[in-house]
Amino acid sequence: MTEKLHVEVDTWLPLPPEEAFALVTQPARLRRWLIVAGSIDLRIGGEVHLLVAPGAHAQGKVTEIEPGRRFVYTHGWVGDEHLTPGSSTVEVVLEPQADGTAVTIRHRGLPAEYTEMAEGWAEFIPRLERAARNLHNHSDWEGRMETATDAATTESAFYALLSAFRRAEGQGQTATVSTSLTITKMADHVVENAQMLSTALSASNDSIAEPSPEASDASMEARVAETIWPALNHLEGLSPQESIDLGAPVTAELMLRYLSVEFLVHAWDISQAIGEPLDASSTLIHQVLTNARDTRESIFFSPEAYAEALTPGPDADDLTELLALTGRRAGV
Repeated sequence: MTEKLHVEVDTWLPLPPEEAFALVTQPARLRRWLIVAGSIDLRIGGEVHLLVAPGAHAQGKVTEIEPGRRFVYTHGWVGDEHLTPGSSTVEVVLEPQADGTAVTIRHRGLPAEYTEMAEGWAEFIPRLERAARNLHNHSDWEGRMETATDAATTESAFYALLSAFRRAEGQGQTATVSTSLTITKMADHVVENAQMLSTALSASNDSIAEPSPEASDASMEARVAETIWPALNHLEGLSPQESIDLGAPVTAELMLRYLSVEFLVHAWDISQAIGEPLDASSTLIHQVLTNARDTRESIFFSPEAYAEALTPGPDADDLTELLALTGRRAGV
């Protein structure tokens, strides 16, 4: 019999059990300490999708649920042949105490060599504790790509976009430099595009998840996260050459590559507006530039969507060239 690894971590939170339960089951709360984005259908058999980091997508199903007390779901990584979706089990147990809630997380059935999972849970516990005290942990995240796949690139650009909206909270009426939109209107634009994509995807498959009812009243970052994630998750599940009708047919692969461009360029727009640097690695910028070159002649780069491409200087870096392809100038 193959040896299995079992991980157990515990902590105490200064919250009543109902609030602690929300912190470990609601994607809007999970984004404060565990995930970039995700969805959980809180019923027996409901699907669990957690984008823990770009390129690291956990998937499983809810197996047990006792509100305020216990939550159990299967777990595994999409694309991992050794820890496949549903092949391990995560159990979260909440015990009420006089002044808070004791939380125990058990992860069972892991391959013996996956010791980094124990390290990961140990790292997340302090984040959970800070989230319970309303201390945000977003600066702890790294929008890094675990692998240079199309999905990981787009997820990293998605992270950069969420980071930009998060840092711009409270500055929604600030105008972006390269468009006629305020940051709030930019969020509306991104949400509308995600809704259009969801509609196109639903035309061939009605199982796409809906954003939570609270999304429309949430922060810009939450609205964008909860609207984009269901469409992005669904898109990543399609075969690369599967066709999507957006008024003209485009492949899922092309759509995914284009989204990385839209996400990262709009992240730059917002970062420029608030006077902060773009939260993106040179590796990500280079890969998105490659995607921009690959999609530049597609329907996505219509005159209605982007200004005419500019000619960068001979010594232009990757970001300058990427911005030039979308009619923008770095530093403007």
